[in-house]
Amino acid sequence: MYEKTMSVKRGDVYKKETVFVYEDVDKIELNKRFLMHIYACDMDKNYFKSRVPNIPEVISEGVFCLATGCVRLKSGFSGDCYDPVREKIIQVKACSFEEDLTSFSPSNHFDEIVFLDFCKEAGEFRKGNVDFYRIPKDFLLNVKVNKKETFADQQAQGRRPRLSIKNKIIKVLNLLPFMNGHLNGGYGKKTLVNFKKLSQKSHKSQKRLNSYSVCQNKHKCKNIN
Repeated sequence: MYEKTMSVKRGDVYKKETVFVYEDVDKIELNKRFLMHIYACDMDKNYFKSRVPNIPEVISEGVFCLATGCVRLKSGFSGDCYDPVREKIIQVKACSFEEDLTSFSPSNHFDEIVFLDFCKEAGEFRKGNVDFYRIPKDFLLNVKVNKKETFADQQAQGRRPRLSIKNKIIKVLNLLPFMNGHLNGGYGKKTLVNFKKLSQKSHKSQKRLNSYSVCQNKHKCKNIN
């Protein structure tokens, strides 16, 4: 991984920013960091009798960049990653639990959201499997985070919205992953992190999204509970 300065598009403005570029050799170091996380989780749970931490951003953002060719934005700027080809700021969220509670900053400015699911079933994250989901931004903004407020309502109030992306969006829309990957459990191997793009044929989730878009255009769509 190395640093470089590049032009990043934020809205209609281009700014020179420092980014981190991942290389193939980083797969080995990323895999080591993943094994360290598994060890830390086991220590916290079994020895310290404490709550197990979520997958660290250094792993999830690294996995995303290696899989997609994106670069990681330097800390201090809005957004996590940047796609220099499509010129998109991408917010990366991830979970290594069966149930997630994902929070967002009230000042987040991003073009797209990608959710990395490291755990479809309890304890599965130790296997190193990960699914990549594109989260519809317009849908997210209208999701209710409590009985009275939507995601957008809380951001407008300067608060941090919290919700389960799995339960409130992925399951509701029946979303399918656009990519999956695997982190290997061994040291010293050249190919430790593998990724595969998945077919995005028409399915129930796309039909649900299309219905939602039509509903939004007609201003008749209710907030999603």
